[in-house]
Amino acid sequence: YLAEMFFAEATDDAGRKRYIELLESSANGGCATAQYSLGYYYSTIDSLDLKKAILWYEKGAEQNHAQSQCNLADKYEHGIGVDQNYGKAIHLYKMSAKQNIPEAMYALANMIKKEKDLVKDLKLAKAYLPKAGELGYEPAQILLDQLCK
Repeated sequence: YLAEMFFAEATDDAGRKRYIELLESSANGGCATAQYSLGYYYSTIDSLDLKKAILWYEKGAEQNHAQSQCNLADKYEHGIGVDQNYGKAIHLYKMSAKQNIPEAMYALANMIKKEKDLVKDLKLAKAYLPKAGELGYEPAQILLDQLCK
């Protein structure tokens, strides 16, 4: 949290460098949230370093950090910074969806709809979407409406 405060107040490179130092210290100490934050930081346009992003997302995912799992799954689904691998994406999305990450629920339903390494089972796809919608993820309701037509 101290790192997040530094980042929010950082107006120069020194402040951002301190943010990364604090995050890395926490992440190397095993803090899954810090690992996720570093993955996110390195996957953004300002700091794009997909190797580092994947590394930190993997560390967070290994600790069952749901958002790390979801973001890493997205990389595997789309082949961003890693070889495209629907099997890994599905596995990670499922783990994340079990922890109520609506983007993971939506992604699974969308992969089922598009038959990306999953049997096209619209009933299963529809099952993921109401919960994602309840959690405030608007694209889930749009996809559910499409599947119900």
